[in-house]
Amino acid sequence: MRFLAPSVVTLALTFVAVTQERPRSTTGTSPTNADRTETPQTDTQSIIRIETDLFRATKVTIDPIVIDKIVADDWVSMTPTGRGWGKAESMEHLRQHSGELPPYSAQQQDLEVFLFGDTAVATFVEVYTAKPDKNLPWQTLQTDGTDVFVRNGGIWKLRMSRASPHLQQ
Repeated sequence: MRFLAPSVVTLALTFVAVTQERPRSTTGTSPTNADRTETPQTDTQSIIRIETDLFRATKVTIDPIVIDKIVADDWVSMTPTGRGWGKAESMEHLRQHSGELPPYSAQQQDLEVFLFGDTAVATFVEVYTAKPDKNLPWQTLQTDGTDVFVRNGGIWKLRMSRASPHLQQ
């Protein structure tokens, strides 16, 4: 259960439209922030790569070093119960559990990236399956996530995240 809070915190955001530009949605595989050719395809690939790295660092094996590089110092996290931890609180919790395996397996699905100049919005679904011996209050949990990234000096940083669980029908 102790991994659920940082997972929900790290899942992602409230939509922020920073420019009047119409969003462009694209998907694909990606280079890192070091590959900074300013094209929509490369920007999209960079965000997909960052999302992949973030997912692995928060959902597969807790890796605060990777997370620290991706998340802005003034990162805001919104959860279903309101504002979540900031970067400092999240990083402290993650450092305490660095290298541990979470009590669930997770998959990220339906990743889409929308570009607004130096702002990018990533939307996705994450599906969590409880490991049998971990005594979680759910067997399967599905969440919608949104992350907002801002590029500053050619580097994309995660600025805001929002996560909401799917309601059972």
